[in-house]
Amino acid sequence: MLEHDGCEFYVGHGVNLSGATISIAGTARIDGTMDGTIKAGHLIVGAEGKLKGEITTDTAEIQGVVEQTLSVANLLTLKATGMVNGTVVYGELQCEQGGRLIGELSTNSSSVARAERTVVSISDE
Repeated sequence: MLEHDGCEFYVGHGVNLSGATISIAGTARIDGTMDGTIKAGHLIVGAEGKLKGEITTDTAEIQGVVEQTLSVANLLTLKATGMVNGTVVYGELQCEQGGRLIGELSTNSSSVARAERTVVSISDE
């Protein structure tokens, strides 16, 4: 079974996609490099994947690199190999040891805050 089986949108290893705007209800998987705008039901950025741009998704699993703006309505899972650098808004956060978050983090969870509220600001410096 291939890693991208079940994905409605897939950027494979060695593929470089720039300036794209993608909107899908299903799963998007990035194993190559993409610079653009994605709105998806579920996002997977593979260990070799690099995604930069305005990203909005219901759930996300980050094994590679995401930069700029990431908005996850529900669960953001950051794997040990993953790095997110930029502005991040999430409902719930699960981060494995080794995963790196750099930038401004906010939650959209009504149980924690009435509106989007900055929880912590982290820098790599």
